[in-house]
Amino acid sequence: MKGDKEKLHPYNALEKEKKVSFGNDTPAVIKGKGFVLLKEKFKARNVMYVDGLKHNLLSVSQMCDQGNEVVFRSNGCVVRELDTGETVIKCIRTQNNLYILKGGQQQCYLSKNDEHWLWHRRLGHLSFSQIRKACRFQAVSDLLDINIPEKTICK
Repeated sequence: MKGDKEKLHPYNALEKEKKVSFGNDTPAVIKGKGFVLLKEKFKARNVMYVDGLKHNLLSVSQMCDQGNEVVFRSNGCVVRELDTGETVIKCIRTQNNLYILKGGQQQCYLSKNDEHWLWHRRLGHLSFSQIRKACRFQAVSDLLDINIPEKTICK
């Protein structure tokens, strides 16, 4: 999601505006979409233009839906293509628990708060208590202990 429609190539306005909700359930209006060149040859497709957004946000679930995996670590994260295993984006973690893509053509933010939902979907909508159990027993590689969200109903 972006707050600058000039960065979308091509920018396509939506005929009927849609809404997106953030982590605090605050809705925002999606006015259009396009793609963004994140690195020399790497495009993020179906990037939504949200008017008034101050920062560019990169959706972890959309990155995964586009054939990538996102791996979070304590000091940063990487986005890799599933087919080739090639790292396409590297991010650093800030003190505010934001993961920032630097050095690319755009600057985007990933939130650590979304990781629990990412693992929930990756593991076939497994309950959060079972995901925590998998963490304790180290049953899944690269699965760090996650926070259980307040609202645990899938959308």
